[in-house]
Amino acid sequence: MKIFTGVVIDEDSKQAYTDNTSYDIIGFALLNLDDLTISYVTKDCVSDKLKQDSSIVYYPPKEFNRYIKYIVPKDIPRDGRYLLVYTEDDVELEEIKTSIKSLPIYTKKLSLFTVIGAEAIRFGLNPCGSLVYNCVNNTLDAYIDSGRNRYNRVGYLSDSSHRIVIKDTENIFHSPFDNAYVFGDCCWVVSAHIKSAVIPETVKELAIYSCKISELVLPKSVEYISMDRFCSVDTYYISKDAKISLVCLLIYGIAGEYRGDGESTYFLLEEELEPFIYKGDYEKIWEIFHEERYKEYLDMALRDLKIIVY
Repeated sequence: MKIFTGVVIDEDSKQAYTDNTSYDIIGFALLNLDDLTISYVTKDCVSDKLKQDSSIVYYPPKEFNRYIKYIVPKDIPRDGRYLLVYTEDDVELEEIKTSIKSLPIYTKKLSLFTVIGAEAIRFGLNPCGSLVYNCVNNTLDAYIDSGRNRYNRVGYLSDSSHRIVIKDTENIFHSPFDNAYVFGDCCWVVSAHIKSAVIPETVKELAIYSCKISELVLPKSVEYISMDRFCSVDTYYISKDAKISLVCLLIYGIAGEYRGDGESTYFLLEEELEPFIYKGDYEKIWEIFHEERYKEYLDMALRDLKIIVY
């Protein structure tokens, strides 16, 4: 599977001026997720044509078809470099106004020429999380948006809302059971209708979306869990050494699905917990769960919850 990951310039087209240096943009770089090799297609292969290639799962945003020049202003740091496009009258050039946070520039021989902005590029995953490609180190990572700050500098290629469907990139994931995708210490379970789901002991972050699971076995390694409102789990198996973060997030998620007559109480609870979830202060969250004002609501929300501690 391939994803658009940058632009290709003709280094032989270099034009040096008093205040800048320019290069012609001749194509788009494609990253093969299976082996992290780079290939490229010429600019005349616009997005509509690329979509006919089933191996490509993330295409160049349409505005990239208008990019014609890569400009390096004199005595300007890397983030001051930019691309140019034709104006509406197709005569003059103007600086692009986009929200590009990261953009690798490759040569015709597909060596990395430079990077505009952050060297780590983030691609949104559907239903949640991100793929992150470091174009300098040529490494790939995947993670769930759990709040852990894994990257100091990371950027999107554009402001496109396009997200890569996780099942379209399943070759880069390990699958311990059907519809489960594991990368490093993260695990996604998506659209699974199964009797038993045993999460691997290496997993620290877990996301479960649109699933119906009779038995969910959670190892003590899990620190973070996210479940959408389309999930149904009959019985949870939790280690006696489970992290307090897992227990708190599980209670919080289940309580969020129950509204009943206590919807206003839930919104108060959510508002109070939000800053502590962001900071990862689960000791405080545990204290709040035990406050008298939330007791009746949480008792009702959790009354049908089946948990077996092992």
